[in-house]
Amino acid sequence: MTQAISPTPGAYPAPSPGRTPPPEPSLLGGGTILTALNALLRQRVLVLGCALLVGALAATWTFSRERTYTSSSSFMPEGRQSSVGGLAAQLGLSLPGTSGADSPEFYADLLKSHEILGAAVTTAYTIPGVLPRPTTMVDLYRVKGETPALRRDEAIKRLEK
Repeated sequence: MTQAISPTPGAYPAPSPGRTPPPEPSLLGGGTILTALNALLRQRVLVLGCALLVGALAATWTFSRERTYTSSSSFMPEGRQSSVGGLAAQLGLSLPGTSGADSPEFYADLLKSHEILGAAVTTAYTIPGVLPRPTTMVDLYRVKGETPALRRDEAIKRLEK
Protein backbone atom coordinates (compact mmCIF):
# COMPACT_ATOMS: atom_id res chain seq x y z
CA MET A 1 0.00 0.00 0.00
CA THR A 2 1.35 3.45 -0.87
CA GLN A 3 1.23 6.19 1.57
CA ALA A 4 0.90 9.83 0.43
CA ILE A 5 3.48 12.18 1.77
CA SER A 6 1.94 15.33 3.09
CA PRO A 7 3.96 18.52 3.33
CA THR A 8 5.23 19.45 6.71
CA PRO A 9 3.74 22.50 8.34
CA GLY A 10 5.61 25.71 7.42
CA ALA A 11 7.05 24.29 4.20
CA TYR A 12 6.96 26.37 1.02
CA PRO A 13 4.22 25.51 -1.40
CA ALA A 14 5.26 23.77 -4.57
CA PRO A 15 5.82 26.23 -7.43
CA SER A 16 3.11 26.32 -9.99
CA PRO A 17 4.22 25.65 -13.56
CA GLY A 18 3.11 29.06 -14.92
CA ARG A 19 4.78 31.25 -12.31
CA THR A 20 8.46 32.36 -12.55
CA PRO A 21 10.46 33.45 -9.52
CA PRO A 22 11.19 37.17 -9.15
CA PRO A 23 14.63 38.33 -10.35
CA GLU A 24 17.40 38.64 -7.77
CA PRO A 25 18.34 42.23 -6.90
CA SER A 26 21.69 43.30 -8.41
CA LEU A 27 24.53 45.03 -6.63
CA LEU A 28 23.71 48.35 -8.31
CA GLY A 29 20.13 48.43 -7.09
CA GLY A 30 18.12 48.62 -10.31
CA GLY A 31 20.83 47.11 -12.48
CA THR A 32 20.94 49.79 -15.18
CA ILE A 33 23.74 52.14 -16.09
CA LEU A 34 21.54 55.12 -15.36
CA THR A 35 20.98 53.86 -11.84
CA ALA A 36 24.74 53.52 -11.29
CA LEU A 37 25.38 57.02 -12.67
CA ASN A 38 22.62 58.40 -10.48
CA ALA A 39 24.25 56.80 -7.42
CA LEU A 40 27.65 58.31 -8.37
CA LEU A 41 26.09 61.74 -8.87
CA ARG A 42 24.39 61.55 -5.47
CA GLN A 43 27.81 60.83 -3.89
CA ARG A 44 29.80 63.23 -6.08
CA VAL A 45 31.43 64.95 -3.11
CA LEU A 46 32.75 61.62 -1.86
CA VAL A 47 33.92 60.56 -5.34
CA LEU A 48 35.70 63.87 -6.01
CA GLY A 49 37.19 63.90 -2.51
CA CYS A 50 38.65 60.42 -2.97
CA ALA A 51 40.06 61.37 -6.40
CA LEU A 52 41.68 64.51 -4.99
CA LEU A 53 43.09 62.62 -2.01
CA VAL A 54 44.65 59.92 -4.21
CA GLY A 55 46.04 62.61 -6.56
CA ALA A 56 47.57 64.54 -3.65
CA LEU A 57 49.13 61.37 -2.23
CA ALA A 58 50.58 60.43 -5.62
CA ALA A 59 51.99 63.94 -6.15
CA THR A 60 53.54 63.96 -2.66
CA TRP A 61 55.15 60.56 -3.20
CA THR A 62 56.43 61.57 -6.66
CA PHE A 63 58.01 64.85 -5.57
CA SER A 64 59.49 63.47 -2.34
CA ARG A 65 61.54 60.77 -4.08
CA GLU A 66 65.17 61.35 -4.96
CA ARG A 67 65.58 61.98 -8.66
CA THR A 68 67.64 59.43 -10.53
CA TYR A 69 68.69 59.81 -14.12
CA THR A 70 70.00 56.94 -16.16
CA SER A 71 71.33 56.98 -19.67
CA SER A 72 72.86 54.46 -21.95
CA SER A 73 74.23 54.60 -25.43
CA SER A 74 75.49 52.23 -28.01
CA PHE A 75 76.97 52.50 -31.44
CA MET A 76 77.56 50.26 -34.36
CA PRO A 77 80.03 51.44 -36.95
CA GLU A 78 79.05 51.09 -40.54
CA GLY A 79 81.28 48.83 -42.52
CA ARG A 80 81.41 47.78 -46.12
CA GLN A 81 78.65 45.41 -46.98
CA SER A 82 77.67 43.59 -50.07
CA SER A 83 74.19 44.04 -51.48
CA VAL A 84 73.11 40.78 -49.84
CA GLY A 85 74.61 41.88 -46.51
CA GLY A 86 72.84 45.25 -46.78
CA LEU A 87 69.51 43.57 -47.47
CA ALA A 88 70.03 41.20 -44.56
CA ALA A 89 70.90 44.12 -42.26
CA GLN A 90 67.68 45.91 -43.23
CA LEU A 91 65.75 42.81 -42.24
CA GLY A 92 67.53 42.61 -38.90
CA LEU A 93 69.76 39.69 -39.81
CA SER A 94 73.52 39.58 -39.69
CA LEU A 95 75.58 37.44 -41.98
CA PRO A 96 78.97 36.28 -40.77
CA GLY A 97 81.91 37.99 -42.39
CA THR A 98 79.92 40.90 -43.83
CA SER A 99 81.95 43.56 -42.02
CA GLY A 100 85.31 43.81 -40.34
CA ALA A 101 83.82 45.89 -37.54
CA ASP A 102 82.51 42.80 -35.76
CA SER A 103 85.86 41.80 -34.29
CA PRO A 104 86.70 42.40 -30.62
CA GLU A 105 89.98 44.04 -31.63
CA PHE A 106 88.05 46.75 -33.44
CA TYR A 107 86.17 47.68 -30.26
CA ALA A 108 89.31 47.52 -28.12
CA ASP A 109 91.06 49.90 -30.52
CA LEU A 110 88.01 52.16 -30.59
CA LEU A 111 87.94 52.46 -26.80
CA LYS A 112 91.64 53.34 -26.80
CA SER A 113 91.19 56.08 -29.40
CA HIS A 114 92.18 59.63 -28.51
CA GLU A 115 88.66 60.99 -29.14
CA ILE A 116 86.90 58.54 -26.84
CA LEU A 117 89.47 58.89 -24.06
CA GLY A 118 89.41 62.69 -24.42
CA ALA A 119 85.64 62.72 -23.94
CA ALA A 120 85.98 60.41 -20.95
CA VAL A 121 88.48 62.63 -19.10
CA THR A 122 86.64 65.91 -19.73
CA THR A 123 83.12 64.71 -18.85
CA ALA A 124 81.97 65.64 -15.35
CA TYR A 125 80.93 62.66 -13.20
CA THR A 126 79.00 62.55 -9.94
CA ILE A 127 79.08 59.41 -7.81
CA PRO A 128 76.60 59.62 -4.91
CA GLY A 129 78.37 59.06 -1.61
CA VAL A 130 81.86 59.29 -3.15
CA LEU A 131 82.01 62.45 -5.24
CA PRO A 132 79.57 65.01 -3.80
CA ARG A 133 79.92 67.41 -6.74
CA PRO A 134 80.50 66.87 -10.46
CA THR A 135 84.20 66.17 -11.06
CA THR A 136 86.17 65.44 -14.23
CA MET A 137 88.89 62.82 -14.41
CA VAL A 138 91.39 65.61 -15.04
CA ASP A 139 90.53 67.02 -11.59
CA LEU A 140 90.24 63.57 -10.02
CA TYR A 141 93.74 62.60 -11.18
CA ARG A 142 95.05 66.03 -10.09
CA VAL A 143 96.85 66.43 -13.42
CA LYS A 144 99.26 69.32 -13.64
CA GLY A 145 99.78 71.30 -16.83
CA GLU A 146 100.07 74.84 -18.09
CA THR A 147 96.99 74.76 -20.32
CA PRO A 148 93.72 72.81 -20.21
CA ALA A 149 94.76 70.98 -23.40
CA LEU A 150 98.02 69.80 -21.79
CA ARG A 151 96.14 68.69 -18.67
CA ARG A 152 93.68 66.79 -20.87
CA ASP A 153 96.48 65.05 -22.77
CA GLU A 154 98.21 64.07 -19.52
CA ALA A 155 94.95 62.58 -18.17
CA ILE A 156 94.55 60.62 -21.42
CA LYS A 157 98.09 59.24 -21.00
CA ARG A 158 97.18 58.09 -17.48
CA LEU A 159 94.09 56.32 -18.78
CA GLU A 160 96.14 54.56 -21.47
CA LYS A 161 98.43 52.98 -18.84
